[in-house]
Amino acid sequence: MGGPTGRMWSLRELEALREHYPGHGPKWAGWAEVLPGRTEGAIGLKASRLGIDCRRGVWLENMSRGIGEAGEMRERWSVAEDLAVMRAVRQAQIDTGRSGRAIVARARLLMERHEKGDI
Repeated sequence: MGGPTGRMWSLRELEALREHYPGHGPKWAGWAEVLPGRTEGAIGLKASRLGIDCRRGVWLENMSRGIGEAGEMRERWSVAEDLAVMRAVRQAQIDTGRSGRAIVARARLLMERHEKGDI
């Protein structure tokens, strides 16, 4: 969910990452001021997961979420949508006492069972 401290990325941090990462990459000295408490590793990993490419200065299409089941192109997830999903998983962690991975795996299983008509 978050960096080494376990804290989630705020909307402000994600917007700063999107704005500055393409031109500077993870080793920019300005990150300490822009994203205090975030390490180079955490910044690079988050940018990679969001599909930000510093080499070409563009957002890449994340193929795992950019192509629909029937092969049609889907819109990229917005930062607000990413935050909504992260908040929902965090709330489920609080409600159930289970890990984020366990919650996502269970949700995937339930969706598969629902699609098959088992539940």
